[in-house]
Amino acid sequence: QVGTQWYAYNKIINGNNATAEQIYEFVQFELRQTVDIDAGPGTVTGETADSLLSFLGDTLVTAPGVFVDGYQQTDINRIEFYDVSGTKRTFPYVAAGTILFNDNLINDPDAQYWMYFTDPDGVPNSGDEFGTAGAILVNDKNGVPIQGTVGGQASVTFNFDYDGNTQGGRTPATDAAVTVVAIGLTTGQYVKATGTITRSTLNSVSLVASLERNYNNPGGQGVIVQ
Repeated sequence: QVGTQWYAYNKIINGNNATAEQIYEFVQFELRQTVDIDAGPGTVTGETADSLLSFLGDTLVTAPGVFVDGYQQTDINRIEFYDVSGTKRTFPYVAAGTILFNDNLINDPDAQYWMYFTDPDGVPNSGDEFGTAGAILVNDKNGVPIQGTVGGQASVTFNFDYDGNTQGGRTPATDAAVTVVAIGLTTGQYVKATGTITRSTLNSVSLVASLERNYNNPGGQGVIVQ
C-alpha cells in the first residue's frame, strides 16, 4: 500500500528500521554473496541476482517490482517505489519527527506519552482544544494515534499525513500545532510541551519531566490521568 492505493510488487526488502543509505548498503552486500539471499521458499543467489536498488541524488529508487518496508519514517519522502509495471509510486508528503525524553522519563518503567492537536480547526472554544474533553489525539499516516510507552528510550519517531490529515476540521497541507504530554509513576512527573508539525522530516518536541518527589508508588501500580 502506497498512500491509499494498493499496487503489485513481487520483491520485498525488510529495512528493519534502517536509513535509506543503510538499506542500500546492506542490499549491495547481499548481492555480492554466493549463497541464497531470498528469505522466502525460492532460491536467489546474490551474485547472480538482478539489481534491486539505486540512488538518484539522495532519493532511493527501487527496481521494478521491488518494495522497501521497515525504513526509517524520516526517509519516507525520498524513496521511489516502482511497481511490477515499472510505474513510479510515491507516498503523499508525510511529515516526520522525533519526541525526545529526559532521564526522569527514560528511567521510569511506567512512563507514557500522548500527542494532541492544540486546536485542530483553529476555532476558539469549539470544544476540540487541548485541555478540553474533546481534545483530539494526533493520528500518524496510518490513522493510528501517536501515543505509547517511553520504554526506556531516549526518543521515539513519528510520522504525520501532512497533505491529507483532516482530523477535527484541520485544513490539509498546513502546519499543525500540537501539544505533547507525558507522565510516569516513580521518577517522571507530568510534563507538557507544545510544538508545530511543519512540512519537514525534522520536527521535534522535547519532554523534560521533573523528578517525581510528591507521590510514593510502592506497589508499582497507579492511575495515569491524561
